[in-house]
Amino acid sequence: MNAARGGPARSGRSRGEIIRWSTIGLALALVVVLFALGAGPSRDERATAGSESARAISTTPATAGSPAGSSLSTDTQAYGELSSHADAGWASIQPVQGQWAALVGSHVVLSPNQPASRPSGKATVDSAPIVLAEYEALVDRFAFDGTQVLLVRRSAYGPAVTDDQFIFVTLVSKGFGSGGDAQGWCDEHYANLDAGADRDAACAPVQLLRR
Repeated sequence: MNAARGGPARSGRSRGEIIRWSTIGLALALVVVLFALGAGPSRDERATAGSESARAISTTPATAGSPAGSSLSTDTQAYGELSSHADAGWASIQPVQGQWAALVGSHVVLSPNQPASRPSGKATVDSAPIVLAEYEALVDRFAFDGTQVLLVRRSAYGPAVTDDQFIFVTLVSKGFGSGGDAQGWCDEHYANLDAGADRDAACAPVQLLRR
């Protein structure tokens, strides 16, 4: 008899639990649908985000692992600065009338904008950034007490030499009255080098002649 009385009650509770859990399941399904339609990013928003990411990547500055295009920009900028210094140096030695100077640097440098132009001789070609750094170091070292450190193209004065249109030279100008005066200056400032070929390679008198 107890079993008979308890049967209908358990059956009623089972149906109630089924209805309750079915209602919860429907509610959860509705939440998922609503989130998919409204709460998450739309297709347009996802496309916009992708475009922004692409722009961010394309505008990221080049790093050390980037292709050689960045080095080309550096060469071009340095060559432009060398050319500007050379133009100013040319103006400083005018008029060319046999004045003496000390030659403290000479380099063949090619323009990045004219890669087809090559020197006909066998001279070693140096990079523009290295030559620019050397010139600036010489300015810092010697350009005081009335001493000028000038960068000029070798084609700015005579006598002509092979491929002088590609050669940048650094001159120290101090009103030297003779080649001996210029040599004395070299001997004083390059005394750490042995007299002779080593010192002459670093510093030597040069007379600027009209072309």
